[in-house]
Amino acid sequence: MKYSVKIAVAGVFSSVYIVLMIVGGLIPASNYVVPLLLGIVTYCLLKTFGKKMALSVYIAVSLLSLFLVANKECALMFVMNFGYYPLIKNALDKVKPKAFQWLLKLLIFNLSVAAIELICVYVFNIPFFEGEKFSLLFLLAYALLMNVVFVMFDLFLGIFIKIYSLKMEGKIKKLFKY
Repeated sequence: MKYSVKIAVAGVFSSVYIVLMIVGGLIPASNYVVPLLLGIVTYCLLKTFGKKMALSVYIAVSLLSLFLVANKECALMFVMNFGYYPLIKNALDKVKPKAFQWLLKLLIFNLSVAAIELICVYVFNIPFFEGEKFSLLFLLAYALLMNVVFVMFDLFLGIFIKIYSLKMEGKIKKLFKY
């Protein structure tokens, strides 16, 4: 594939990402769902077009989303979680033993979620708790659910990429003459 075509494809994907992030920021629950879905697309870009293109799309979308997306939690979920994770998943999957691999994945995820929430509260002044009331039960439920979502995302990504490789990747490469 010509370099100019790669740049054009990266630009198109970046613009679609930004539009989806902006729309995702308008619908309440999608500030978690849209970055997660875009992470799946990032993994497809990585698999089909290579690390350099996937990384360039991630960087462009990360920078633009912080400026253009009104819902900063949605933008931060992409920038600090689901946007980069597909780029490091293959390296993390090689860690042995499996228990240490999952411990490392969950540690990275939980540190980034904590950083996201702290940035939302202290930089963007977005309250974590409604009415500013602290609720330990809500905090624990949020942490548990986010970890469940992450584990499901990781497992789904592994299954999806196998299906993608078998059924869709060849067609996409053929479409772009790659």
